[in-house]
This record gives sequence, C-alpha cells and structure tokens, in this order.
Amino acid sequence: MLRIQQWTAVLAVGIVMTLIGCKADQNTFTEPNASIGTGDGSGSIDSTAGFKLSLKAKAGVTTLLHKFGDYAAACEIAKGTTTPTSINCLLNMMEYDLYFYGFDLQVTVPADTCSFLEEDPYRFYKAEPGVGPSAISVVVNGGGTMTSCVVDTQDVSGTINGNVCYAGEVTVFASGTAKCAYDHTDDDGPNCCRGTGAITLTKTVGADTSVTSTEVDWGGTYEACTESPHDYIAEWPKLQEKAATVINGLNGAALSKVTKFPSVIKLLSDGLRNGHRSVFLHANMYDWAGYQANPSTWGTNAATVPAAFYTDIDRGPLGDRLTANGATALNSYRHGTYRFRCLGPAGELKQSITLMVQSWNTSEEFDAYLDTGDYAAADPYVQGTAGVDCSSVSTGYSCNSLWSFDDLTIVEGAGYFYPNEHNRSSPP
Repeated sequence: MLRIQQWTAVLAVGIVMTLIGCKADQNTFTEPNASIGTGDGSGSIDSTAGFKLSLKAKAGVTTLLHKFGDYAAACEIAKGTTTPTSINCLLNMMEYDLYFYGFDLQVTVPADTCSFLEEDPYRFYKAEPGVGPSAISVVVNGGGTMTSCVVDTQDVSGTINGNVCYAGEVTVFASGTAKCAYDHTDDDGPNCCRGTGAITLTKTVGADTSVTSTEVDWGGTYEACTESPHDYIAEWPKLQEKAATVINGLNGAALSKVTKFPSVIKLLSDGLRNGHRSVFLHANMYDWAGYQANPSTWGTNAATVPAAFYTDIDRGPLGDRLTANGATALNSYRHGTYRFRCLGPAGELKQSITLMVQSWNTSEEFDAYLDTGDYAAADPYVQGTAGVDCSSVSTGYSCNSLWSFDDLTIVEGAGYFYPNEHNRSSPP
C-alpha cells in the first residue's frame, strides 16, 4: 500500500497518562531484540508484534525499556487490541552511556492497526521565555537621578538602586533603555523575550523638562528558547528550524522505523551544540518519588512538572510571575514526552505510547534495578561524594556526573528553574 508522510507543527498538546495491564516480556537489549527482527532498522517485523517501541542494540551498552510500573513488560500494545489504549514507557540508561552514545529508537506498527501514525518530538524550554513589558515610564531629575519607575502600570520605584530600576522581568536604565530578563544573549544564550512596548523618559534639566517615547521591539521568540533532540536529526522535518510533528500516512500498512538520536558529545564535537555536562537533551524523566508512589498517576501533579516542560506565566514587573493584568499564559509547548499516536481515518486516537527517558547517576543502582525492577527501592538520583556514596575512586567529585531534570530541584532547591545549559558547569 502507498505510505504518505506529511508533517505539521504542534505547539500545545496534553499528555496522556494511563497504566494498563502488562505482558511478561523482558526488554533488556544487550543483544538485538528478536521481536523486531534484526533490530538494525531493516524493516523486518515479527508478525506477532504489536504497536511497539524498541531499541537498536549497541555493543557494550545496557538499557532497559519497559512499561511504567513493570520492568518485565515490553513497551508494547498487543496486536489485535481494539479498545482505545494508552501506555507509558520508561527507557533507563546510565547517564554517561546516554551522554556519549544517545540511542536508536524503533517504532513498529502492525498491519491493519493505524490509518496514521503521529510522532511528536520531546521538547523543552532550555531557558526562561516570556513577554516583555508593554509600557515603561521613567522619571529622571536634574541631577540625573532616577526618581520614578513604572512598568505596565505598576509602580516599582522601590526597586531603584544606583539609577537602575530592577523590575522583575526587566532592568530599566536612567538613559531610557531597558534589558528584558528573558533575553539571554548577554550570557551567550537565546533571546526569548517576545512582544513590543514603549519606554517613556521624562527628564528635567534646569528649568526644562523633556518627554521622549521610544518604541521597543523585544526581538525574541518562544521557539528560540526551546530545544528537542529531534532538532538535530537532519532528515526530520522542521518549522522555524525546530522539529515538527511527523504524520505517517499508513492506510492500514505495517511500519518499521528507526530514529537515531545523536549523542550530546557527538553534537558538541561536530560543533552543532554546546553540550556542557548534561543529559537534558535526551532524558526527560523527573520526580522519581512521584513515580515510586504510583506509576499510574505519575506526572498528573502539575506542581512537580519542571518549568522547562510547562511554562504557564511569565514574571511580570514585580517578579512574582504575575503580569499587570493578572496572569498572561505563555503559548506552552507541553512537549515533555516522546509521543507516538495511532490514529483512525477520522483522526480518532486508537492507541498511544508515551516515552520517558530516565538517566541513572550510578552503575550500582542501575544494576540493582536491572536485576529486580524494584522501583520502590531504587534511586536513580544518587547524590554524594564519589568513593564514599558511590563506588568510585575517591576523588572528591560528585556521584552525579551530569545534569538532568531532577537536579533542578534536588540541587537548586525550590524555584522556577530552567536547564540554562549555556551557563552551567558540572553538577555539585
């Protein structure tokens, strides 16, 4: 049958979180996975396999891909399933393996299952985005001292220090210029400050008072602050240089497709990305404590979702995450997951697989989990000193070699943090 592939951009899609029954199928790939043929992307499909995610094997690299809550269950919806079904899956890798190798993910769809397959890239905000102020008013007296600062109708004169007004999302200068907090270019980051505004400067010199108004285009976009591993796949369709959702037209045909996600270290060596020391680009799992409490409800508590995945409001002139009109919602991506959706001819959702990728800080915790699958006892986020809190030469360095999303709360503490990889060194 004819297979047609089209693509589109999706800016805001909800996350499906439902746990269903499990199939006893250990999915540890130290060797090619027999259920998908050779595992080399050749397109061969086991006629008994269902809608499934698998990994292409890498020599010497051990990974574990399973359904939420059951490490012995393959990431698969059984062939012939007719009830609309959604599952969540977890890919586990040790952090340096993930950093150095990336991974090759294979999706297989049996015949007579989907009319369309949508592949939705995992995406996150790498730095804070927001809308710049629409109106700023500054008063400067004859001595050149700033005496008044009003941002979006809110008097923030109390923040004036040394003739500079520090107003939450904007820094205003006595010259009548301003710097938006969402513009990270001075720190080698992207400009994510969107919108336009006007700065009115009232200045008194002797007996003369002048009023000048300057139009400001903050010049940034939300897209500039987002990143996805799919962005670096040359053949993946792009919109505004960002990876788009891919729609595969199957018309009931089978599909076997491998996507190779290049590693952070390779992108760094190729000059395509300043990778620093992190696995943010591939690993989107967070809140292991919530997963331990109940895998089937994990991720439903919005309070635990990193701001990098769901940015609801910007700071506002007082820095309290409220704007002058109360709460300006950003055009959030909510792309914190790798998602695969099997659709019928009317676009009805028939089956869905949501993938989270968990990086593990230590080999002993990973190996223990690999042996038993005891997520209630496992700790992928081991902190502490190498040689003391984890098996290693005692060097004084941390057991945690690379930044991941759990570190934004474990290390940073409570707050509204983003990866900000452009200014992060090794985790403490």
